[in-house]
Amino acid sequence: MDNEGLRLGMFLGGLLMAAVPVTLWIAGMIFLYKKYREEP
Repeated sequence: MDNEGLRLGMFLGGLLMAAVPVTLWIAGMIFLYKKYREEP
């Protein structure tokens, strides 16, 4: 049997699940960078 569709779905699902915390982490870093840059 060919599991190419399942493999592609698992890959895309993993990418989507991994993209959420990475995006939040990058947004947090940008927020902290701007906050600390304007403080002094």
